[in-house]
Amino acid sequence: MKKEDLFTGYSTKEGIKVYLGDQIVAPFYFPMLIQYDFNTNVFVITTKGKNKSPYRIYPIQNVAEISGLRIISNSIINQYVKVGDLVKITVLNIKESSFTAGDIVKVVEVNEWDINVEGINDPSLRATIQYHEFLEMWRFDE
Repeated sequence: MKKEDLFTGYSTKEGIKVYLGDQIVAPFYFPMLIQYDFNTNVFVITTKGKNKSPYRIYPIQNVAEISGLRIISNSIINQYVKVGDLVKITVLNIKESSFTAGDIVKVVEVNEWDINVEGINDPSLRATIQYHEFLEMWRFDE
């Protein structure tokens, strides 16, 4: 897959291309995520922040006229896990957790925005981690 295949056709005022999976932010806005709406077959912006509401969807329009719009990260990787899978944590600072980067943990619950995991050597150790904080073990298999 080439990155250009994920280009939405929109650019920021500064000329930075907006791709599927980009997270964008502007003054007075929560970070927003670029997704594809299969019902309408168009690229849309969805809210991503404290409320994490998947039901607030906005069409992409007038992107080039919004001053201060920034692309802050990209989460193109599509992740799919199920209960019982082993995953590898990829961040150092998961809130309220004794797990850290490199730890391999077992999935015990899958939610829309995060997963619950437990230690494979100590099942009493548990944490809630978000999708950008781990990778599936098959990605590390050779």
